[in-house]
Amino acid sequence: MTVRAFYSALGVGLPAWSTREAPARCFARPDAHNHGDRSPSCSVNLASGAWNCHGCGARGGAYDAALALGRSPRSAMDLLVAHSLAEPQAPRHRTPNRTPGREARIGFQQTGLRASGRTARCR
Repeated sequence: MTVRAFYSALGVGLPAWSTREAPARCFARPDAHNHGDRSPSCSVNLASGAWNCHGCGARGGAYDAALALGRSPRSAMDLLVAHSLAEPQAPRHRTPNRTPGREARIGFQQTGLRASGRTARCR
């Protein structure tokens, strides 16, 4: 997949003739432009997905573009992964929070013995 396909999925049309920087109408803050951004003031780098609006100053990466167009953070990451612009994160295996000191204290509490070996008084 390509950066061009990613932006197409977001609804941002990039011209086919561009090879490095593709001009586009500002999608981050279109109301901030006079005359509705008649001539494209935004450029998208086709190698990295980074974008920059020369009119309003908005800029970011492909993830930021998805957020600017109303995607949720999860949806934005899913779209990046689907277009091979990010790698899926391997699931983390959680291990129980067991420390020898904690287990030892629990054992002493359950048996009624203190760490000193004396029997604890019942309250």
